[in-house]
Amino acid sequence: MLGLPERFEKVVASARIARNPARWLRFLLLLAGDIERNPGPDRARRGALDLEAGFAPSTSRKMRKSLLAFLAWLRDEAELDAAAVLAAADTTGLALRAFGLHLYEAGLPRYIFVYAITAIQDKFPQRRNFLTAAWQIDKKWQRAEPGACRAVLPAAAVRAAIGVALLWGWFRWAAAVIVGFLAMLHPGELVGLTRKDLMFPADTLGHTSSLFVHLRNPKTSRFARRQHGRIDDSAAIDFLFSLTRGAPSDARLCPGSTHSFRKQWNAILDRLGLPSKAAEHGATPGVLR
Repeated sequence: MLGLPERFEKVVASARIARNPARWLRFLLLLAGDIERNPGPDRARRGALDLEAGFAPSTSRKMRKSLLAFLAWLRDEAELDAAAVLAAADTTGLALRAFGLHLYEAGLPRYIFVYAITAIQDKFPQRRNFLTAAWQIDKKWQRAEPGACRAVLPAAAVRAAIGVALLWGWFRWAAAVIVGFLAMLHPGELVGLTRKDLMFPADTLGHTSSLFVHLRNPKTSRFARRQHGRIDDSAAIDFLFSLTRGAPSDARLCPGSTHSFRKQWNAILDRLGLPSKAAEHGATPGVLR
């Protein structure tokens, strides 16, 4: 630009040097201290890897409790050393098989058995292919006691529950039920939603007319790590946007725990005269899925 081509000529001349000699020259300059090593990106310590990743928090809790129940049965009922049993694949499978037979005879729920096997598989992945004997008991249990589908809650009942919630001033709970019903979410996925998980049409500058719900920890993350729900009901989108307008990105859609959400669910269904307990074949929050 200034009519001084010296620097440009040096760059052109440096291109004549073969690649290997150029690397040796850089190495010598590095040893002499004339140039500094490229530090690259900062590598902060990550800490311990979360081995429970891939499971929903509720699933992880059930796995821990079921594993503790299995270990307690080994110690108190079978009078066996857990470390010795889990040291070999064949004894692990036979012990889980006996644990399943014990649960069935005692009238305990099958999920304890299933989560105990799943916890062992997660803790000892090398045992996965040697637990056929345990899974056989689970299959026979299902044949002896076939499962039943969840009670279906019709759309009219959902609208009635939302109406009662609005009359009682439970606007956030009503918003959670709307999202859960229209996007077909599990209760565990629903309670943890925040403002940044909701992408409204206004967030895309009107590029789409739908509301997209990002699921950070979906229950089926083992099959698809990135999942989302979609809502096309314009009235529902307007109501949800009015509640979350201007809220911080980390603000939760429905403050409170899964337990508090369930208590509100039971209260509203009781007011409507609808059963809400699974033992009564009632409608639990799982029907939103």
